Amino acid sequence: MAADDEELVRRAFAAYASHDVARLLALLDPEIEIRSLMTEAERTIYRGHQGAREWLQAVLEIFPDWKPRVREVRDVGGGLVVAFDASATGAGSGVPIFQIYWQAVRIRDGRLAYFGFWRTEAEARAAARDER
Repeated sequence: MAADDEELVRRAFAAYASHDVARLLALLDPEIEIRSLMTEAERTIYRGHQGAREWLQAVLEIFPDWKPRVREVRDVGGGLVVAFDASATGAGSGVPIFQIYWQAVRIRDGRLAYFGFWRTEAEARAAARDER
């Protein structure tokens, strides 16, 4: 894995952990595809920069204090898998959560072209390699 790829992933996590949409969009390919677990009851896939804005807004409506933290970034040949944890408090319930997630990442021309959230490492690996 190129050090630049891991740094790109970490910068993207820092941007959405701080809810900085402009900084996040600067790291995303204009045709980004985002697969979300947190909004899957309403909408699973978001596309493009407008989709990224909508995704982040939807997440923050559910968990206004959502804070993801990267644990590890792995090259899986064709993409990256990110193990991360997130803490948040449900906006409607007030219930705190702490969850471990897996994210598949694909990079194109120095920007994130795909990131998808998955429940298992195996699912994230397949998605990172685009074997879905």
